[in-house]
Amino acid sequence: MSKKKTTDNLYELIQALSKSEKRHFKLYAQRYNQKSKSKKNNTIELFDFIVKLDLYDTNLIQQHFAGKNIAQNLGYEKHRLYQLILESLNDYHRQYSTRVKALHLLQQIEILFGKALYKQVGKLIQKGLKLIKDKNLYDLEYQFNEWVIIFLKQQNKIGGNYDEFGQALTKRIQLLDYIRNEVEYNNIAFNIIELHYEGRTESEEILKKYCEPIFSNPLLSSIDNAITLKAKYAYLSIYVLYEYFSANHKNAVRYSIQLVELFESNPVFLNENLRRYTTVLFNLSFSYIGLKDFDNAQKTIEKYQSLPEVYGKHFKKNEVIYHEQQCIVMELTCYNDFGYFENSLKKIGMVKSKIAQVKEVENMYNYAIMYYMIGLAYFGTNQYIKAEDWIKKYKETFSDKLRQDFQFAMRLFLVLVQIELNNPSTANYYLGNLDYYQRKLGLHKEVEKTIISCLRKITSAMFKSGKEQKRNYKLSFEKMNALNSNSNVYRVFNAWLQSKVNEGESFAQIYQRIFLEI
Repeated sequence: MSKKKTTDNLYELIQALSKSEKRHFKLYAQRYNQKSKSKKNNTIELFDFIVKLDLYDTNLIQQHFAGKNIAQNLGYEKHRLYQLILESLNDYHRQYSTRVKALHLLQQIEILFGKALYKQVGKLIQKGLKLIKDKNLYDLEYQFNEWVIIFLKQQNKIGGNYDEFGQALTKRIQLLDYIRNEVEYNNIAFNIIELHYEGRTESEEILKKYCEPIFSNPLLSSIDNAITLKAKYAYLSIYVLYEYFSANHKNAVRYSIQLVELFESNPVFLNENLRRYTTVLFNLSFSYIGLKDFDNAQKTIEKYQSLPEVYGKHFKKNEVIYHEQQCIVMELTCYNDFGYFENSLKKIGMVKSKIAQVKEVENMYNYAIMYYMIGLAYFGTNQYIKAEDWIKKYKETFSDKLRQDFQFAMRLFLVLVQIELNNPSTANYYLGNLDYYQRKLGLHKEVEKTIISCLRKITSAMFKSGKEQKRNYKLSFEKMNALNSNSNVYRVFNAWLQSKVNEGESFAQIYQRIFLEI
């Protein structure tokens, strides 16, 4: 039996190529073919075989090319193929990426200058400056300007233009200011992101405490301090993130709309930073959800969905797939948060299609949300067996790899499903799992601790009379209601408890009402 190696740099690189990149490589590699055009060289043969592999297997490659040079020199042939693919990618992206084109020109300028071909150097410098004009690529513009200074100093030996030289020196200072400004704002943005993403289990008060020193920075006193478009983007993003994570959705929407206007009033900047623009719309839709504004959330989602059609040439195939995943996540979240669980279930076919579209989970977070949201939708429509199936799929697929709040919610659902199905033993098993998970990760929030305490009473009463069960539901509901939290697990559990206490009201109705009241 052959020993399979599931990770290999060359294999991973080939699997990451898009169809157009693979096609370009075949054409690029053909230039190096020393044989007749009717035959393939070793590089293309090896490439074609590895492309078809579901898993990387060295023994399988050796067997396939037995008796050929490829098998005898596999290490060398793999290295040669790897390097040629990188060169091909550089050639391919030079056609589409302004940055790659500019970097290539800078490399050519350095080579020509070393050969004292100054006239050719001057032409390439002007070509580069023209290429990046109005593209907000100040780091690259700085490098070209440095070559302008070097070039003019060389020309001064035979009588140069000192006015132009002085302008280049002034430009150097201006560009350094632009670059420094962008770097400073980006650093602040990264600090805000890290504080909030790493501090999900902490209280909002603690997060605000650590954010206060950051917001004391004079740069954040006004957007006018941001000199460049990228700096302005960073400034607004800082406030969007802070307000969103602080649950101040009104301000988050206000800053997000300013970001949308910033992009849409600068088409070149939008085209060069399309992924950032999609992220702005993504966050804006969730801010509208936080504001309980279903109509504007839907409009933003529709706008987000239309982006590949509007900016098609800027989307690669893998980016379109990712974009479609994000659309499903946005729609499911919007429908579920407003209690429209039936609408979410209409998306199941699309969810299954996206899951089947890839061999491995490319974006774990997106797929996790899909599983979780469909499980919630089935639970909200009282289809508990199907809810359990999707939540179990979530657990089996993602294990403990995701955020703690999702892991806790998933385990909570499994307990509630078993209570609904009247399986006391299984409910207690899952409750033990939930309790162990909470203690293992040190989740000491009052909400999680209170939920587990309530569930212990509820599951212990499953063997008792209906009257005793009702009493435990009521006591648990009063206990939870006193906490007045806005976390998702609180809303799910509180809505479920209330549906047990209030006859005639469904989980979906109460879940929606709690969301609108928070």
